Amino acid sequence: MRISNRVYVGAFWTVLLVSCLVLIRYSSLPVIELPLGLDRYFIKPDNSDNILRDLSMGYVISAVFYLMVVLFPEKLKKEKVSKVANAELVSVCLDATVLIALMYKNVCLEAEWACQGFTNDEMLFSAAFYTRMRRFDIYKEADTLLCHKEEPYNVITWVYKLEKDLTDFVERLDRILNRYLFYLDGELTDKAIAFQKNLLHTFYLGLPSSTHGFTYSGEHGRQYPERVPYHLLLQDGKKRRTPIFERTELSDNIIALKSYVDTLLALRRYLYDVNGFEKDYAVKLLCLDGCGQFGTAVLDER
Repeated sequence: MRISNRVYVGAFWTVLLVSCLVLIRYSSLPVIELPLGLDRYFIKPDNSDNILRDLSMGYVISAVFYLMVVLFPEKLKKEKVSKVANAELVSVCLDATVLIALMYKNVCLEAEWACQGFTNDEMLFSAAFYTRMRRFDIYKEADTLLCHKEEPYNVITWVYKLEKDLTDFVERLDRILNRYLFYLDGELTDKAIAFQKNLLHTFYLGLPSSTHGFTYSGEHGRQYPERVPYHLLLQDGKKRRTPIFERTELSDNIIALKSYVDTLLALRRYLYDVNGFEKDYAVKLLCLDGCGQFGTAVLDER
């Protein structure tokens, strides 16, 4: 059975309090006569239990040393490091929000993109969001300044952009968790890991997972129970597959998108309560500043 930190902290302060009471009781106090017979609660040193008194004195000295040399400095350090870690997590959250919101704008017609008056990025992810994202065409040109390193000035599709950005989020979260794990709040750590291992990351990048298995359909109807990064199967643009967020015979792929959004928003809410940041960060960029294009990633009707 795992004992929580609260039990250890409670035991520490309880023993310290008892030790202080023992020292007071076995001290030379009171130096003046107390009324109402209160002096009977004090025992003069020559009548005291020397072993108990010495043990209490040793514990109090050790506790004071621990508080002054270890606990308080470590607490100050943890507060400073936590601010740095939280700021890095906020950065990941905002970038991840902008990515999925940009994909949404690219799949919306101008008449469908109605975000005036939105005060929170979460308002973008309504039921209409999931309905429209089913027609997202991952083979369309990505809304980005980037181009292929191997072929300068050659535009890239969402297949590559999504792989690049999701990999970046996972790697940044890895660095944050590895570097600051000791200083992060337990609940915050759980939410960061949940977002890192959401279904979209897991199946698109082929991340290891003990809870999710994937089956791919190959040519001639064969099924392959392999953990192959999905983006690798999309590289051949000539042989287009089912839209990434559409239903298939095996599953409804919108579940992966919902996993991404749900875990992202859970992490955002926790960080906002602790850190505070612009709730409408993506809304300002895509709605007020005019970033992003309309209808550039809509699936062509065949």
